[in-house]
Amino acid sequence: MDNRGAARGVSKRAGRYMSSIIKSIGHGLLAAGLLFLVIYLFGCYLKGLEALRDAVNPLAPKSYLALLPLMPGSLLLWVGNRLSTRPRS
Repeated sequence: MDNRGAARGVSKRAGRYMSSIIKSIGHGLLAAGLLFLVIYLFGCYLKGLEALRDAVNPLAPKSYLALLPLMPGSLLLWVGNRLSTRPRS
């Protein structure tokens, strides 16, 4: 009985440790995606105000594709949160 309780404690700590690693990687990828987005918008600004207006147009699909670099970081943050809050059996 004692060994199973100890194994569960190790399992919980390992899950928390893994989720913190995944969250750290997710924060890094999210920061890299934000930097990419800022560089993209700055490039559009340098092309002219018309290009910047097209880049932030909510009706253009191109503006949603510019948010695509944020997805890997957001996905890893979501997975890390799911791992840390998931009930253990």
